[in-house]
Amino acid sequence: MSDEQPSKKARTGEDSPNAGASGLVMPPPRPYSYYLALDIEHTGGPLTDPKRVLMIGLCFGRVDGTVLLQRAFCWPVPKPAEFDRKTWEEFWLKYPNVIARIDEEAKKTQTPLADFLECLMDLEKKYGPFGKDAPSTIMRYVSDNPGGDIGSINTAIYQLARGIATIRDVKAVSERLVKDAPSDVYNEMLVNKALEPLLEGVPAEASQPRAQEILAKQGARVLNEMFARYVPTDDPTERERAMTNEEKAHVATYIQAPHSHWAVDDATQIFQRACGVASVLGE
Repeated sequence: MSDEQPSKKARTGEDSPNAGASGLVMPPPRPYSYYLALDIEHTGGPLTDPKRVLMIGLCFGRVDGTVLLQRAFCWPVPKPAEFDRKTWEEFWLKYPNVIARIDEEAKKTQTPLADFLECLMDLEKKYGPFGKDAPSTIMRYVSDNPGGDIGSINTAIYQLARGIATIRDVKAVSERLVKDAPSDVYNEMLVNKALEPLLEGVPAEASQPRAQEILAKQGARVLNEMFARYVPTDDPTERERAMTNEEKAHVATYIQAPHSHWAVDDATQIFQRACGVASVLGE
């Protein structure tokens, strides 16, 4: 499956269920509403670990269940010793095919997070504007673990921006030292070697001109602040808990994507669940 195209398991405009598919009587969804579902795969390390995020899966579509875009954004897979031990042994060892697929997908780009941020900007250009200052176009982030998944993405955005700033500052210091220091005492190679510790923990992506350019445009804002003040976030699994069995059955008619731990599939399932919940609630 190409990550640029809707999954065969995802609903399209032709096969989306109508509001009465399960016998419940509900108002139709607003045709201008969109959901952006996000899911991540990670190493299990601390939130501040720059190598924590392995993959962001994105599914964007209309609230009626129509999938408009699916994308994968992948990072090189670190060595097993760099994973949280329990996460590696109890989870990832069961999914070697997913790990291999993530690592292969990561070879396509050196700027996965910048690609993700650019994708968000492109979505707004095509379907927006989004946010509270654009009430005629409603868009919500959806996630089944907002604190963990969206928190990890926000941390990665901050780390990338901080890394770019650190590289810029170290380069300025290096140039000044090389220029001002006596040539028989310092040279550029020695100066750069001395400054290396300042670059520890900086994401590799931060050195890429493309990432620097996109961050300069988008800034280091957290996800819900990226569009015209902010975009809200929903957890459809939590909203479904209070529903009756009949309502839950209706939600289930929307869900076709598998929970495969390939984050695009998982994001698509989250999107479909959110659309089912919206149908029940008349949103």
